[in-house]
Amino acid sequence: MRVFNLLIAGIGGQGVVTLTKILTDLAEADGRKTLSSIFKGGAQRLGTVHSIIRFFEQTEDYSNFSLQIPKGKLDLLIGFEPWEAMRHSSLCSNKTSLVVNSRLVPMRTDSFRNFEEQDPCLLLMNLGSPLILRDFDSKRAMNFELGLAAIQAGYLPLDQRRYESLCLKYSDSKKGSTHDSDPR
Repeated sequence: MRVFNLLIAGIGGQGVVTLTKILTDLAEADGRKTLSSIFKGGAQRLGTVHSIIRFFEQTEDYSNFSLQIPKGKLDLLIGFEPWEAMRHSSLCSNKTSLVVNSRLVPMRTDSFRNFEEQDPCLLLMNLGSPLILRDFDSKRAMNFELGLAAIQAGYLPLDQRRYESLCLKYSDSKKGSTHDSDPR
């Protein structure tokens, strides 16, 4: 049975949960079975968040698989922030594709640091894996753009038109919520 292993890593509030929901809905609409889970850190905003999605081409016995991805068996890593992507690099191999936002999110602990760190973007480039690394923050819906880049590059085996349609649906539903509505 062929399993496709995806990990989405980010920081609370960036859209990890929404992108996970879109990708699992789309895969299941295509007849694939999925196992997925979202792991949230201690804070809702600026806390670490990641999700794991395992896509199964054949439906029999998929329920016997765990959510744990074996080291070196990650097919795709989507990173909303470079350090959060690096946090999961132990699951990567040279066959893992990466789509990562290059913009760093300053953490509150940055003001207490008195040492020089390595550049996480450089560390990602040195992994030796196929990599799309650019500033996706200039887009309004960074999470949608990261998923789209993965599909367009052929890293994520989903239909681009259906993905864009589902993203539009999610975006429209968010506009109507009181959380994201314009107070004017």
